[in-house]
Amino acid sequence: LVTLEPNSAISWDNLGRVYLAVSDEVKATQSFKKAVLIDPYYKQARLALAHMLIAEGSEEALTIIADGIKLHPECQELKLQLIKVHMQQKNFDLAVREAAAVVDHAESSYDQITEAATCFYDARRLDLAVTAYAKAIERDSTRPQGFHGFGVCHQMMGSIQVAKEAYERALMLNPDSPAALRN
Repeated sequence: LVTLEPNSAISWDNLGRVYLAVSDEVKATQSFKKAVLIDPYYKQARLALAHMLIAEGSEEALTIIADGIKLHPECQELKLQLIKVHMQQKNFDLAVREAAAVVDHAESSYDQITEAATCFYDARRLDLAVTAYAKAIERDSTRPQGFHGFGVCHQMMGSIQVAKEAYERALMLNPDSPAALRN
């Protein structure tokens, strides 16, 4: 496909995904870079490239993500990747600020909110993590991850009864959850 359409960002993105499927991360990263170079607005390739660069610990990830956010300011996935870079670089204040923006965004999904809550937890901002997990639970009360995270935070803050109730709810939703069973 790339041979037939060498100036197609979609073709290069698809090739990158093929390389990922066969575990050739170097060629996958090169293909995603080519796709972004051809079409900087092509969000899927930029997201894939950012993911690869974060996994490599590359400083280039920050530039790729920041440029993507300028082009797609409402893209929560790019903001979550920016949070990962900030956490990787131990820049917790910036990570927390970005995570708060994700949680406050009206269109953020349950998964995006719980990912932001995990950032708060990792940055030891349990107050913000509890608020984020509560919002995730409001968004979707049928998934155990939000209840489990809510319980862990409350347990760490000494609110044992609240934690116990959250763990029980997580277990009701997923009786086989090893994490909830441990707690």
